[in-house]
Amino acid sequence: MSGNLPPGTTPADIDRHFGGPSHEHEWHLSERDDNPFLEDLAAIWTEDCEWVEILDSYTSQKHDETFYEEGAECEATRSYRFELAYIALLDEGEPEVVFQRSVIDWLKESGYDDVYDELIDIVDAVECKWYHNEDDIEAVSVDPDRSTGEFVIRLGDEYEVGYGPGVTDDA
Repeated sequence: MSGNLPPGTTPADIDRHFGGPSHEHEWHLSERDDNPFLEDLAAIWTEDCEWVEILDSYTSQKHDETFYEEGAECEATRSYRFELAYIALLDEGEPEVVFQRSVIDWLKESGYDDVYDELIDIVDAVECKWYHNEDDIEAVSVDPDRSTGEFVIRLGDEYEVGYGPGVTDDA
């Protein structure tokens, strides 16, 4: 929206005029099938705001349950990225060679284009198969925590690709 504002006007000006948001967002991981979405060497997680305006409530003695009449719902979403952390070449399902992100970046910067391109081709294949929900790919570790989480997927018994929040080195 900020791109459509008149010159000299900020989103904060709009909030002040209209009273700002009517609620605090209640962020929860989206239950969409494509969460996380894998693209451009990253796992992109989406969160939805689950805030709902409660207009009225009543308790049923018969069912011993409270029922709510709901009004407006928030449709806000946000996303965050887990960067590529490593690529592992597997031997009988166990990591044989692991390329950490810093090594992958070093290969690119040092002119080892053939090796770098092969590793990126592996990531592209994993991302494509994940997107198409193919049978030979599976998530082996899913922890969407924004600061300490990880997302690890395996392509058959050949490759494992790991993503993490802001991972750009061996840490």
